[in-house]
Amino acid sequence: PNHTGWDNPWITKNPEWYTKDSLGNIVDPINPETGESWGWTDVADLNYDNSEMRLAMIDAMSFWVKEYGIDGFRCDVTHGVPLDFWQQATDSLFKIRPIFMLAETEHPEYRNDKSFVMDYGWSFHHLMNEIAKGDKKANDIDTYLKEDSQKYTKGYHMNFTSNHDENTWAGTVFDRMGDAHLALAVLSYTIEGMPLVYSGQETANRKRLEFFEKDAIVWEGFKYAEFYTILNDLKHKNSALWNGEDGGDLIRINSDNDENIFAFMRQKEENRVVVILNLSKKAQEFKLQGADYVGGYNNIFAMGTTALAEDMMMNLGPWEYMVLSNN
Repeated sequence: PNHTGWDNPWITKNPEWYTKDSLGNIVDPINPETGESWGWTDVADLNYDNSEMRLAMIDAMSFWVKEYGIDGFRCDVTHGVPLDFWQQATDSLFKIRPIFMLAETEHPEYRNDKSFVMDYGWSFHHLMNEIAKGDKKANDIDTYLKEDSQKYTKGYHMNFTSNHDENTWAGTVFDRMGDAHLALAVLSYTIEGMPLVYSGQETANRKRLEFFEKDAIVWEGFKYAEFYTILNDLKHKNSALWNGEDGGDLIRINSDNDENIFAFMRQKEENRVVVILNLSKKAQEFKLQGADYVGGYNNIFAMGTTALAEDMMMNLGPWEYMVLSNN
């Protein structure tokens, strides 16, 4: 809803619905912080000061919900559209039926007022990139989670190790995360929020895809298809990993002194998942702490069973991970 193509009929029928420069020319989207073009010259910027355009946009969104029964919208450049429009739009859309709203932004106000259920977890993604490089430690995740919980009161983040922007402009998971990419994918699936798998990750795509041109993925091998399938099944089956209020709280079960180990438990009623990650390139010896996690589990990647004891000593190799479920 932030912009349209230059061939959109609105351009000629309703030019007043677009942002214009001092000469009356329709312009591409402008960065509100700098007043300069974002460089997205392939699209035209809509003017949200125009109330008629707002109603037309809501009518267009309603069409897809009413006529085709879509599940929801992923809204590009959400923060480029005024918050009061999203309040106006979702007030109308939610009266048709419940839909899922994903904001391509990371501004708390768009979730906190319940216009959007989920937003992009960019801050957590960048933290994972830094952990992979060794610039941040496992304990920095605690700091992030504490600060994030103070900013957000509703909804949850979408967690990812890659996406279309990151793949093209910053590199593939192999470029950015190297040997850490599987451990961090496990983290993105099991921490609070909903995971994203980007096109080609299941087949170990190792190239940056062209952004504005067709660039086919070579679909062969499917090296990580089973890895992601296992995580998808666990996420679906065990309610401890469900999203928002439907999932369990994250509880650390290792000492802060083990700065390279991130071990935690999530539990919802009788369902429990324990995740133990070595977030470093060196082997680690460490001790679990507490007793709430004690018991027998299905080791979902080892395809066997694992028992955890109180204050148990453990060893993990570089970037090694263990995911345990009690069902």
